[in-house]
Amino acid sequence: MIIDNIEVHNNLTYDFLASLYRLNNNEKMIDNISEYKDLVMNFKLNEDIIDWTRRSKKKISEEVMTKMSVFFDSETYYGMCLIPYIVDYKINSIEEFINVLKSIPPTDMLKNFIDTGYGPKDGLVSTDLVQELINNYKKATAYINDKISIPSKQKWDLLQFFVDPEKMKRELIELLTWFYENIYVYEEEKIKVVLYKNTKEIKNTLAKYGNEYLELLFNIKPNKLKNFRRVILILSYSYEFGSMSSSNDENDYIFLIGYRYQDIFVKGKHDLLSNVQIFKALADETRLNIIKLLSKKSMYGREIAQELELSNSNISYHTSMLIFHNLIINTKEDNKTYFSLDKEELRKVINSSIDKLII
Repeated sequence: MIIDNIEVHNNLTYDFLASLYRLNNNEKMIDNISEYKDLVMNFKLNEDIIDWTRRSKKKISEEVMTKMSVFFDSETYYGMCLIPYIVDYKINSIEEFINVLKSIPPTDMLKNFIDTGYGPKDGLVSTDLVQELINNYKKATAYINDKISIPSKQKWDLLQFFVDPEKMKRELIELLTWFYENIYVYEEEKIKVVLYKNTKEIKNTLAKYGNEYLELLFNIKPNKLKNFRRVILILSYSYEFGSMSSSNDENDYIFLIGYRYQDIFVKGKHDLLSNVQIFKALADETRLNIIKLLSKKSMYGREIAQELELSNSNISYHTSMLIFHNLIINTKEDNKTYFSLDKEELRKVINSSIDKLII
């Protein structure tokens, strides 16, 4: 029986944000997914999306691209941190979303920007702390340097948000407004059709296979999903094979996946090739180092990043590969993603893969 707190949302506002991220990080997303391509017969990326990124970039000024690179950077993904607002305010359209953002204090936005899985270790970030950092440049500088695991250039961008939060909010809303009116609106109807079809399919699959499918989809045991008030699943056209998760203050777990995510991360797990991929995943030195760290204790993203001197995107990429092959486990606690290793389960996965390859 499927757990009863799952909701599947069909809302273009999520894809609107994902399209900005895809446009700014298209080449990187393609490189990241290439490691999985052997799991799908006749693997091919959606050329329409790739062509759209090329055409769109020609229409965008250097000034707009600069703003996009700040708010939708692969290391910081501030724009994607706006997703919980769509859930919290029950937003149904992109225009409504932009209008709601105009009413949200910049301190609240900044709180979301630094309260991520790679943010400070010492609990959730408060608006009082954000206000204190806005009022004290020296404290803000020290906090960002000591508590936030992002590269130096991105630390500088974040510091500028604290120097002038109203400017940060204004530039973000200007970017979203311009992008919607000049780029995304022309793709809206086509994307709506694709997402309607794929959302309907995933609802049918959930109803048919229940918990077994949930475990493949989320890489989380279904009983752990019961700890959340709601588990909200959203499909995105622009994200294609990508995925991301977040949560809000109401204890909702929000999981956004590309509309072709299932092609690799669910269906691929049933293929013989996936057993070969397990050994490829373990052949990487960084992943082996992550496993060594987790064999001693559970850790969250920022701790692994500090230990191995890696950036957010590197940690996310390598842990995703290990989670996909059931080599490590991820859990959400206090809006942070913790990683752990079940040594016995690791042995089972590897031994099972060997058995399947030699039978």
